[in-house]
Amino acid sequence: MNEDKLPPPKDRVLKMPRQNSVFLAGRLVRNVESAFSPDGALVVTFPMASNETYRVKSGEVKQTTLFVRVRAVGKVAEYVESHFRKADPVLVMGKLMNDERAFRGMSEPAQIVVVQATTVQPLDQETTL
Repeated sequence: MNEDKLPPPKDRVLKMPRQNSVFLAGRLVRNVESAFSPDGALVVTFPMASNETYRVKSGEVKQTTLFVRVRAVGKVAEYVESHFRKADPVLVMGKLMNDERAFRGMSEPAQIVVVQATTVQPLDQETTL
């Protein structure tokens, strides 16, 4: 029998991981916005920018910037609110989540993806992002 047509052994079958983890390094684009959830927990949101520099085949250096909305709740939100301001470099660890947002001119809320931060820590000002 031809071995190329046999299914892989069960011990070598890759399974879909159940992991939703995000690690982003960047800078706050604006100051933190604060609000309270219906149950009274502090919720902060802030946009952050993360830059990537790369070289194309011609040797030219290019840069792209990714803008991401980050949300933190509870103790993490309290820390972010008291320690970070616009342009501060941060490392955000968390997970991706859907969020419904109402935008002007749209009849129904839109689904957007946000990073739900579990940890936000400062990066050295000298770090190149």
